[in-house]
Amino acid sequence: MNLIEILLLVFGGAFLWLAAHPFTTYPFSLWLLRRFSGAKHLQNVAGDASAFPDISILICAYNEENSIGNKLANCRRLAACYQSRVDVFVYCDGCTDRTVEIVQNSDAVIVNSESRSGKSVGMTKLARLAETDLLVFTDANVMLDDNALREIAIPFSDKQIGGVLGHLRYSNGEENDTAAVGAFYWHLDESIKDLESDTGSIPGGDGSLFAIRRELFRPVPPDIIDDFFTTMSVLCSGHRVAKAKKAVAVEKFSTSTEDEFRRKIRIACRNFNCNRHLFAEIMRLPPLDLYKYLSRRFFRWLIVFNLLFCALCWSALLLLRQNYVSLSAILLGVVVLTLACWRIKPLRKFFDLGAFFVAVGIGVIFSIRGERYQTWLPPQSARGSAESG
Repeated sequence: MNLIEILLLVFGGAFLWLAAHPFTTYPFSLWLLRRFSGAKHLQNVAGDASAFPDISILICAYNEENSIGNKLANCRRLAACYQSRVDVFVYCDGCTDRTVEIVQNSDAVIVNSESRSGKSVGMTKLARLAETDLLVFTDANVMLDDNALREIAIPFSDKQIGGVLGHLRYSNGEENDTAAVGAFYWHLDESIKDLESDTGSIPGGDGSLFAIRRELFRPVPPDIIDDFFTTMSVLCSGHRVAKAKKAVAVEKFSTSTEDEFRRKIRIACRNFNCNRHLFAEIMRLPPLDLYKYLSRRFFRWLIVFNLLFCALCWSALLLLRQNYVSLSAILLGVVVLTLACWRIKPLRKFFDLGAFFVAVGIGVIFSIRGERYQTWLPPQSARGSAESG
């Protein structure tokens, strides 16, 4: 091999490792860190939780008549099981169904917008209304275990903790291949969050369930995803973002590949916009937090590109060595395998997983091109049946 061929081989291997790192060497490195340096388990930092802080639950809804009644009933159960004050705020974002009517018939404080403004605008409005020590953010279609508020409040007795994430489970993982892939992927992601929490901080959270100290809330730019921005802002402020493993949230995963593909594009675009917005602050994070952010966030966004660069490097290597037969066989094999995963039901899960990573890559490209997603459309396949009140 000459120098160019060696470089192509090495760079191809490096790109392949970068694509696999978020799910292989990264969690393994965290496991080693937890094993040999001592874990920061929440039960070791919880302290005295005899006096629970007051809580405000913040919910944004757009055409959620199929879910919002059950969500508000869930909030009433949560308040009954919690030892301190619980306020519930709902922002209705230009709803055209019965969502506003259902919320008005409840005890929740409603903020109604006649036109679409987006979830980030809504959460900022609700956070400014809240007067309690803790703000709990949750989605309209997510149901929380009765003790979720207690579990998510306990870690805040540690003054270093500024944000706490809940544990999300999907209830319909066996419904079809799309839901199965989503449930599996999320189970893996929750396991990695456990390792991140046990070794310090988690680099950002999702909107199903998380809480922060009210004084740490920063207004969210309209075109930036609120959950990622808010939790990353807490981390960038020098506070720890941990996980309460017993604060369980449950929702349905989308059963439509098309719905999920579009959702992944939108979320990836808004996440990458957030990355660009907070980039200077992120680069000032402590080394371990920066390593976690790059490994679980940044490199995941680039998986499809790293795989593409790997393929280009090794294809160029085969071309330089004039090994046209091997290159043709590999390309044909990729095409046949892709078609098989698309058409053969037992292999469909692999096609859906690959499609999700492609959607993330498209979202990153959209972000770089300047695309902005301010409003959202809930996937109907992840919503329940309509309620009467």
